[in-house]
Amino acid sequence: MSEHINEYSIDEGEEIVRAARRVVVDFVSSAKFDRVPHAKHSGKFAHMQGVFVRIEHWPTRTPRGSMGFVHPKMELGRSLIEAAIGAAEDKNFVPISHREIEHIVVEVNVLSDPVEVKGGAASILKQIKSGRDGIVATYGFQTGIVLPITAAENDWNKEDMLKHACVNAGLHADSWKRKDVLIHKFTSQVFRELSPDGTIEEIIFG
Repeated sequence: MSEHINEYSIDEGEEIVRAARRVVVDFVSSAKFDRVPHAKHSGKFAHMQGVFVRIEHWPTRTPRGSMGFVHPKMELGRSLIEAAIGAAEDKNFVPISHREIEHIVVEVNVLSDPVEVKGGAASILKQIKSGRDGIVATYGFQTGIVLPITAAENDWNKEDMLKHACVNAGLHADSWKRKDVLIHKFTSQVFRELSPDGTIEEIIFG
């Protein structure tokens, strides 16, 4: 892991994922969601860190929603609440309903602080490591992200990651070579349910 990330134990990872699931369950099951109880429970995660929550259908592992924050603006506990809500109502998918709760698994990616990757195309490629780094491509208000776990699952090389990050930002695939497109890299620690509300493991890749 990067020196910029706070590494969590598997017990802490389980707490983080359980907290994210509770938010999802309450959000899709309640007519009026109350953040206060969740904020009190997750207050122990006070580090300023980025986080991404991914929700998948079980057992097919079909994506059902994803949301997060790469640049940390809030404590992890607060960001986790907002990311879980965002993943549950991801506009790229049909919103998750309370009937699906027993058929979804929750994954949480805790991110390191992004580090800008500077230089020309060759220099950028040299500074990125496949299987470890995630990518953020930014042009103005347009931002595209590739999580390390996503790159690993799809067996993407460094150039693939950069291209997908640019496309996710609404840019041409080769825009990462432009000087006006900012490229950042980051690492992540990933915890995932193996079954709905079941055993949680840390995903090791790279």
